[in-house]
Amino acid sequence: MHGFSLGNNWPSRTAPTSRRGLLYRLSLAVGFVIYYSTCYILSNPYLLRAMFAVIRCVRAIAVIIGKLVVVSKSSDVREILHRFGDFSLADVLGPKMPWGPIILSLDWREQHDRERALLQSVVSPFETADIDMVRAKVAVKCRDLIAQKRTCGEIDVVTDLSNCVVADLIEYYFGVPVIDDYQEMARILGDVAGYILVPPPVTSKRSERAHMSMARLTQTVLNRVEEQDKALGAVPSAPTPADDLLIRLVKRRRRDDEPPGWFNDDWIRRCITGLAATGGGTIVRATTQAMDRLIAHPAGLQEARELAVRLDAGGDEAIRVRLRQITYEALRFRPMLPLLLRYCPRETVIANGTPRARMAPAGAMLIAPPIGAMFDPEVFEHPARFKSNRPLTNYLHFGCGLRTCFGKYVADVVIVEIIRSLLLLPNLRRPFGGKGLVRYDGPVATSFRLKFDPENGCES
Repeated sequence: MHGFSLGNNWPSRTAPTSRRGLLYRLSLAVGFVIYYSTCYILSNPYLLRAMFAVIRCVRAIAVIIGKLVVVSKSSDVREILHRFGDFSLADVLGPKMPWGPIILSLDWREQHDRERALLQSVVSPFETADIDMVRAKVAVKCRDLIAQKRTCGEIDVVTDLSNCVVADLIEYYFGVPVIDDYQEMARILGDVAGYILVPPPVTSKRSERAHMSMARLTQTVLNRVEEQDKALGAVPSAPTPADDLLIRLVKRRRRDDEPPGWFNDDWIRRCITGLAATGGGTIVRATTQAMDRLIAHPAGLQEARELAVRLDAGGDEAIRVRLRQITYEALRFRPMLPLLLRYCPRETVIANGTPRARMAPAGAMLIAPPIGAMFDPEVFEHPARFKSNRPLTNYLHFGCGLRTCFGKYVADVVIVEIIRSLLLLPNLRRPFGGKGLVRYDGPVATSFRLKFDPENGCES
């Protein structure tokens, strides 16, 4: 069974014995039962797969108690994600982002397009160079980190590898300095990403810790924005591939003769904070869960290892695409975001013109599940089978439509590169017993150990 640590979050036994104190402890206990149950289901989505398979057969678009709409077919999930104006996100994500709104949570279409275009403008001229640079740096970082474990024959995918790679990436590419050290930075990013995914009970120590992590992260970003703004002075300077995204945005703001009023230091802070928090959590969770499912499918693991060896020997981009296909297929069985939520501000029809068309009532919450879409037999033939040659466009790991994950171009490279580096280890396997299971703290992956044949030295 995959573990969830309660830590110090369970209601204290020394809480007041008054009726109010007892009610508080009871409500907090119930809140944590709901919280940890949700975290477990999202991280181990086997029950969700079964549930959406039943819904797909019985009522593909289900309206439950009038205010909850659940879809289960790939085409319906994609329709909801593409209909920007009809299904909104601010009501769902806004409360989870106390550092302020970012493009991910904007429902004003024109403003969303403006902000996304501005952010894209500091990436597009250098996107290919950025991808090559990130891939090279991640490869070197993985090689160095794995080298430290080669004699022991065991590595933790989360603490020994992914956390360090992500903290390093966020510093040199997004422009957020590492706070204290890699593990502390990983904890802060995990707190923030976990809060966005599943907020803990509002009065708990876990919630308080998440807000403190948000405060530290946002203050660090704001300090660096101010430092770079001061250092650049009033002299316009064109961005170069060596610049991180934060510096490019500061330069862009200084270079514009009349920047829009919303394009200020606070916007840069919110943008970079959001990219760091959501991107960091996405990469660690996705890498860990994809690797877990690869290990569970020996044929897929062997094929992936052969591709990794060919890439290491100088293979071309076609081999890298094949490795990406296998990675996406592994992640399909345990996606990083199995459920996506949307809010329906006005009455509208889903799947209009089809026999399964249903009216979504105003004020309804919609569940558009990638886990349901990626097990729809109309798109994924024999969905229960691990098939490594499915089209990449069928997957919904990064969403689709206008809200497709902005950082996909970076996250995709990092996830595949970390997995490629691991696949080069000889006889990679799961340790016996519980040590070989993914461990979680809430929704955040905290440990996943793998064994391999050591070069020389200890066999742990």
